[in-house]
Amino acid sequence: MLISPVNGAKGYYVYRKVGNGNWAYYKSTTSTTFIDKNVSNGKNYAYRVKAYSSNTVSGFVYNPKTVLFVATPKVKTPINTDSGIKLPYDKVSGAKEYYVYRKNAKNGWDYLGKSTSSSFTDTTAVPGKKYTYIVKAYNSKGYISGFTPGGVTSIRLVTPQPTGHSVLSNGIKLRWSAVTGAKGYYVYRKT
Repeated sequence: MLISPVNGAKGYYVYRKVGNGNWAYYKSTTSTTFIDKNVSNGKNYAYRVKAYSSNTVSGFVYNPKTVLFVATPKVKTPINTDSGIKLPYDKVSGAKEYYVYRKNAKNGWDYLGKSTSSSFTDTTAVPGKKYTYIVKAYNSKGYISGFTPGGVTSIRLVTPQPTGHSVLSNGIKLRWSAVTGAKGYYVYRKT
């Protein structure tokens, strides 16, 4: 929340109302910004601010700022699939859609698309390249959540393609195509 600076003010008293509850003094600050970390998903919060100096306190603004808090989706470990990088994330109660962004070369965020499910697949990811993603929840009232700072990073790995096998005197030798960016390979067997 941003507070307009008041000439002569030494600090600011922040008042908060949760839902249809009553106004109550909440915190004080000497800054013109304030972050309320004590919030719950799906609840409305209204804020009013008073400026203060040595022996003087200002009045309230009559039109308080009201915000509906939407929780940030927790993005899980990305998964490589045949079609791209799949981003699974926890569903947020009350969320209608999830917006997915990918970091660009200028360290900004490009919108990739949206999903109504608990995952999104980036089908434009290029093999061997690292990508960083963030996910925001969006509810039916038009409020958007924050995002996890830094996001989650993954490298696009394609599925290794079998190139053949040989039967040896001491076992079976398998061959497959190298995958750009892979550090190693897991081999699975079915008898």
